[in-house]
Amino acid sequence: MKLVLDTDIGGDFDDANALALLLAAPEPDLVAVTTVGAGASAHRRAQVAKAMLMDAGRGDVPVHAGADSPAVRNEVLDSLSPEHCLNAWEKGLAGMTVEQADAADAVITLAQRHGADLVLLCIGALTNVAEAIRRNPQAMARVGEIVAMSGAFHTQHREANAAIDPEAADTVYRSGIPLRLVGFEEAARARLDLDAYRAAATASPVAAMLAKLAAVYAEAYRTTEVTLCDVTAVAAVLHPEWFTFQSAKVAVELNGSVTRGMTIAEADPFFNRVPSGSAVSIAADGRPDLVLDLFRTRVLTAGPAREEGAT
Repeated sequence: MKLVLDTDIGGDFDDANALALLLAAPEPDLVAVTTVGAGASAHRRAQVAKAMLMDAGRGDVPVHAGADSPAVRNEVLDSLSPEHCLNAWEKGLAGMTVEQADAADAVITLAQRHGADLVLLCIGALTNVAEAIRRNPQAMARVGEIVAMSGAFHTQHREANAAIDPEAADTVYRSGIPLRLVGFEEAARARLDLDAYRAAATASPVAAMLAKLAAVYAEAYRTTEVTLCDVTAVAAVLHPEWFTFQSAKVAVELNGSVTRGMTIAEADPFFNRVPSGSAVSIAADGRPDLVLDLFRTRVLTAGPAREEGAT
């Protein structure tokens, strides 16, 4: 499996945890990381990602910055404070060098190179992937699969990654590329107290970076725990057998005055029919206990660098 991680790392602490778990996993071949700004600097997010890759001894993985913001102005982003959008970047990261090619072009190139062997794991707004589809739909049709932490399908909830760029989510959902969605209800079942990061700070350079980011996140979000939505999406790639994947017909609401960005799943063919919906696969009945155990064992105990034999 050739894997691209598309992420808005640097704001919600969960993305950093997801990248750390991927770096500790022997299963996928991580061929690139792409960053989406989601209302902040995609380049600075890319520098955060590059710093973690360096700490893990994986500086060889290319990092490509994508779009800073959705093409359509978004009231959800307008209402967020800067520290909620991006809190992990600091001046010491300014020297981190990332690739010149932008995220969408990088994804297109990798789709052309790897075809059906390529999996896109998307844990941020889908702006970059939607742009790649718009630029070269033929190349993107070759992608084997997209796995995305996106949407909420059983509750009246606007999930952030879909709500930040509803048009992009709509484009990706309707693309015809095989799509597995880890919705908020399933992804939010795994939670971790932030004290765990302080206790594990000496385990590895990556664990030390996570402990630092956890403290910043705690201050920015006034919280004592992190919801491991994106880590759950990583688990859906590494261990799909931990989930039941259900076929569903889903549409993204683009025009509602108070429902814009909500994801609507067809519940029945009568009053809850979704004629404009697309066929997707939705994760359900997961094992948050196994997700937490996997993360603790690989990241907070040994850490990516040790597991890969780095010194």
